[in-house]
Amino acid sequence: MTDEAINTILARGSGFSQGKYRIFEHYQENHTIKENAEFLEKEYGIGGAYPVWREPKVGIDYDGKGIRISNYRDIDVRFKWNEVAKRIGTLIKDGRYLSSNETEYYNNI
Repeated sequence: MTDEAINTILARGSGFSQGKYRIFEHYQENHTIKENAEFLEKEYGIGGAYPVWREPKVGIDYDGKGIRISNYRDIDVRFKWNEVAKRIGTLIKDGRYLSSNETEYYNNI
């Protein structure tokens, strides 16, 4: 699984209504990695989604330990919440977390 695929999957947000925007807004404040990780753990909760990536079909599971991205055969990538917090922080800082349409929507809410 490429870094770009992982970034795309993480940039989909928590999967809850407005979750992506809650995450983005949280990162606009000055928090530590630990605080961001705790926030993400609560925002995602326990659950998952399948598929979140087309080829190969990949699912995502999350719990108190972090996020697991897997196709349940040969792809199995795990990230602790502090690793997820860093990656999402980088995506936001680089302007790659929200699409242009999502940024426009966010700016109008």
